[in-house]
Amino acid sequence: MFSPRGTRGVGIARGSSYGAQLRTIAEHAHERISVIVQIETFTGVTNAASIANVRGIDAVFIGPFDLVQSLLALPESERPSLDDAIATIRESCDAAGCCLGIFRPDDSNRPK
Repeated sequence: MFSPRGTRGVGIARGSSYGAQLRTIAEHAHERISVIVQIETFTGVTNAASIANVRGIDAVFIGPFDLVQSLLALPESERPSLDDAIATIRESCDAAGCCLGIFRPDDSNRPK
């Protein structure tokens, strides 16, 4: 978000007609911007409810590959499964009314 709602930087480029439309863009950008945060660590999973309830966040996105790497760093006796971690995030988003996304490649076209 641009000031006064946030501290986003400003660049003079094609998107702002090289500065000619910068004032209008800055005044109305908040109407078109979505704030999406990514959870890809076990710490993020444990704080998913707090994250999903942050005012102004529109969606939480799960990075499953980094998340599983984070889970593997935990002692096996304390490690949730990836499915359980994703379920925790999903439940937190549902309770907060926050949208959820996840990167999930389609492996139907993979060579066999």
